[in-house]
Amino acid sequence: MSTYKKHLLLILLFTFLPISNLVFAQKTSESFEELWKKIEKYESSEIEKLNKLNQYISKAQKENNTLEQYRALAYKTFLVSYDEAIGLFDEITPIVNELQNDSIKGAVVNRKTVFYYKNRQLQKALDYAIEGESISEKSNNLYNLYSVRIDIGNIYYHTMNYDKALHYFNLCKEYYKNQPTVNDKRAYVVSLYSLGKTYWRLGNTEQLNEIIKESEIAIHKLPSRFQEFETAYLNYLKAG
Repeated sequence: MSTYKKHLLLILLFTFLPISNLVFAQKTSESFEELWKKIEKYESSEIEKLNKLNQYISKAQKENNTLEQYRALAYKTFLVSYDEAIGLFDEITPIVNELQNDSIKGAVVNRKTVFYYKNRQLQKALDYAIEGESISEKSNNLYNLYSVRIDIGNIYYHTMNYDKALHYFNLCKEYYKNQPTVNDKRAYVVSLYSLGKTYWRLGNTEQLNEIIKESEIAIHKLPSRFQEFETAYLNYLKAG
């Protein structure tokens, strides 16, 4: 290579290096809140979410922020393969122990419940769910408690233990019925649907009809953007 070409190459190298460093600095300077909004963005692809999560985790590690590190690792468990998720749960355990927060501990156990339920390892899911229910009862974290109770009901439903499923679905229905937020109202509708499908399995058409009537009223109280989706599930019960 001639002296002129070497000189030109060095000029180009030092011209572009500061620009790339500036771009990197801009990326890493994003706040946790800004990054999280990008992670949760509905239109984002799975690859984009994972890239942002890795950036989030790296930032949390550098800043020694165990709470944010836990938050991102827990979210990531649902975006990776089964084996990778198991590894992430192992990574989360010492972080949760360090945080010493019963609500977070209960949330992690609930995550494991959903993970194993999703992978149809129902006994393992039930074991974690019962543990999660106990932790949330002791810490009086009602959000975690009723989240896991609907899961317990679903596990009993899929293992055809319908009486126990009804017990848990009814607990959830009564709790969510009078809660104020939109998410709570949707959870109320989900609880009704879960009761309905269980009564259907049991051949209890009288109770099924009551649940359908209650569901129709509950769905109309939801924002319009959710009504079509929930009505589809209700129509499934009506068909039954």
